[in-house]
Amino acid sequence: IPSLVGKDNCILAPYKFVGTLQLANSGDQIWNANLNDQNSDEFNKLASLVTSSLTDAFVNASFSTDDFFVQLLMFSLVSNSARKKRQAVSNIYTSAQFVINIANSSIKVDELNKILNDYNDSSTWYSLLPYGQILLVSQPPHVNNSTNLCNYPQIHKCDETTSTCVQTQHQTSCQCNVGFIAGAFTCRDINECAINSTKYCPETGVCENTIGSYKCKCNTGQYWDDNTTMCSDDGCSTSPCQHDGVCFALEDPLKFGCSCDYGWEGDMCQNEDSDANQMKIAVICVSVLLGIFCIAMFIRLGRHLKLSTVPRYQKTVL
Repeated sequence: IPSLVGKDNCILAPYKFVGTLQLANSGDQIWNANLNDQNSDEFNKLASLVTSSLTDAFVNASFSTDDFFVQLLMFSLVSNSARKKRQAVSNIYTSAQFVINIANSSIKVDELNKILNDYNDSSTWYSLLPYGQILLVSQPPHVNNSTNLCNYPQIHKCDETTSTCVQTQHQTSCQCNVGFIAGAFTCRDINECAINSTKYCPETGVCENTIGSYKCKCNTGQYWDDNTTMCSDDGCSTSPCQHDGVCFALEDPLKFGCSCDYGWEGDMCQNEDSDANQMKIAVICVSVLLGIFCIAMFIRLGRHLKLSTVPRYQKTVL
């Protein structure tokens, strides 16, 4: 729940203010690539130092820890060659973005910045300055009034697959996407098929629920159109293939292909296959020749058998 925040215990602090501070490039504050990884030891160690120091600033201003909570959002490397009041400021430092979660709905940005600025003597901000457990450079921590809180998933905590972040003043809420309905703490999928399947699918079709939507198993010759959420006739519905060709749908269901029977070709099997026709003629010719040959051999064999059955007479000499 975006309005509940905390480390050891949850507090109701729905008003959020994003701010930045600049860390001097020294000690544990020296930039390294692990500060980009929120699961690294380096990130968590420096984040703890920053949030503890900012928390001390508010406690010093008589805030109760039950009324606010500080979160570290991210670290980034910044280069700056500025000089102030004849004192050189390091041209490389680590910038930290943080969010202050406040329970008080009436507090203003100017009030928050005054608390952050007054934690140390503002007259010395031209140089490096200890700020609680950290060392700052260039300027005191400050929050601004124009940050888009929905740019930070750590703040709004909306599930992007089921909801959309909505910002109102310094608060965020999660609005359920189409196909989802608000549950106790999250948006849950609407089962359109359980509501009334006959409303969405043809009488003989089968409704299938999907995440955030639904689809139908359509009848033969139809396809499911996601745009109209209806079963529509596909390219094969008009039986376009000729001469016993078999129609099949392509990736675009409005287009089709034909698997032609032997002897036919063309997009819709409308043309005779000349090669197949020649092959038929060749087969017929060969068959005729083989038939003639077989008949001739049969006749010859018949004559041979007739001759072999004629009796032979032998003359006996006494």
